[in-house]
Amino acid sequence: MLAYNLFPLIIGLYLYFRCLRLTRLPPLARLPIFLLALAALYKNQIFFLMGQPFFAPTYPGWFLLLSGFLYGFCILLFVFLLIRDIAFLVYAIIRFFMRRESRFTPRFEPVLNLVLVGLAAFIALYAVRATVVPPQPRTVEIQLEKLPEELDGVSCVFLTDIHVSTAIRKGYVEKVVERVQALKPDIIFIGGDLVDGTVEARRADLEPLKELHAPGGVFGCTGNHEYYSGADEWLPVLKTFGITMLANSHRFVTLNGKQLAVVGVPDPTGGEPIDLKKSLYGVPVTTPRILLMHRPGQARKSAEAGIDLQLSGHTHGGMLWFMKPLIARFNGGYVSGRYKVGTMDLYVSNGTGLWIGFPLRWFVPSEITRIVLRKA
Repeated sequence: MLAYNLFPLIIGLYLYFRCLRLTRLPPLARLPIFLLALAALYKNQIFFLMGQPFFAPTYPGWFLLLSGFLYGFCILLFVFLLIRDIAFLVYAIIRFFMRRESRFTPRFEPVLNLVLVGLAAFIALYAVRATVVPPQPRTVEIQLEKLPEELDGVSCVFLTDIHVSTAIRKGYVEKVVERVQALKPDIIFIGGDLVDGTVEARRADLEPLKELHAPGGVFGCTGNHEYYSGADEWLPVLKTFGITMLANSHRFVTLNGKQLAVVGVPDPTGGEPIDLKKSLYGVPVTTPRILLMHRPGQARKSAEAGIDLQLSGHTHGGMLWFMKPLIARFNGGYVSGRYKVGTMDLYVSNGTGLWIGFPLRWFVPSEITRIVLRKA
């Protein structure tokens, strides 16, 4: 918690002393810019102090996207300035060992600062826009040894982390559903974090999910944001939408005369522990097992339990490409795409939407994941 509140101040001071203070602006003009940067960096804390729920602020979507743009601009500018200063330091060290007059920063620094400000603003604008554009399908083929020949080529669609909010509304969900149904999937999977907000506030926005249909059914598991939003109220609603929510349980799906097992576990945020032994009770070892688990971090335990394919989300793919190593570190080393965990395949989706608390994507596109199962 200390780091969460201290890092924005450190970033703000760095931006001031390594960029803003070096401009020709008078001190009185710098102050409001510095305060605006601090407000952007502390936006989530400020929303909380203003009585807004941290996970789902109720401010208008345009305002949340604007605050996200300013937040992203400050973060990106900080990263660019840090890279610049490291380069300047290397430059100064080289000149020192060459026994030449050494300046820590070259004379073109003011021009470079202006370029970096423009670059950070452009990328932040692009990154925010990327969060509100409905994703395109992405096809992945995964081979499973247990898969019967009759199920070779079965098409599954995986959606996760839509995060319906005041910024991601009904039109976005309608477009996602339209693109999913155009793929004509055999089974549809949902990996949690569908919504940010109460049933009263967000039901209408999520209602297009009722149009999801597949011969094998529509199955889901909870994410942490379902519990933040009131899972007890949302789970009955999702059932009326035709989504079978699995919590330490499984269902058999029969296609072309052969079965596979769809297993689902709850997110630990709700207080119910993950119990794979209970979830798999009654599933023959010869039956292919597909697990829906919101977070990817426990993939090794899933592999040890005999799961063949785990589908997860939660990481949003890292959101910004340079953040991937950091996000992976907090998720068992998994952040985006395919992994082989023992004999199990793991797929971590970048997410179908994005949480409004960090509405930025750069080289980490959202996705509707079409998974084609193949006989190994």
